[in-house]
Amino acid sequence: MWLKDGDLNTKYFHASTKQRRAVNRIVGLHNEGNVWVAGEKEVQKVGVDYFQKLFTSTLPVDFTRVLENVSGCITPTENEILTRGATEMEVREALFMMHPEKAPGPDGMTALFFQRSWHIVKEDILAMVNNFLSTGVLDDRLNMTNICLIPKTD
Repeated sequence: MWLKDGDLNTKYFHASTKQRRAVNRIVGLHNEGNVWVAGEKEVQKVGVDYFQKLFTSTLPVDFTRVLENVSGCITPTENEILTRGATEMEVREALFMMHPEKAPGPDGMTALFFQRSWHIVKEDILAMVNNFLSTGVLDDRLNMTNICLIPKTD
């Protein structure tokens, strides 16, 4: 039955949705004292309190055993490695590891365009990557997404 009428606007669809909603509905919770609370505000409070307690630090006082194995600071060599820019070869390798025909950007260009025209665009791409590594700010245009909504039809 579900395969035939599952997503259609039918009595069966509405009945199954209503049933699922009833089964998934939270009508009450046990609080920290193991007392059942059923009021909407009380249930919300129990939920909020639970997750606040779960994700709040208890501020343990004895870190000495953990910190014994952590060096206090990085060496000048490590600092140089961590703060240096990307090389042309590193950026090129990353670009050429990308599938050439997947996920075009808003401009319609896939990785294939940049791979084939690497000799022309390499300096601009390298400058953009190194700007990101030094400032931590990514050009907004690089994170744009195209969404194509396709309506369902019978």
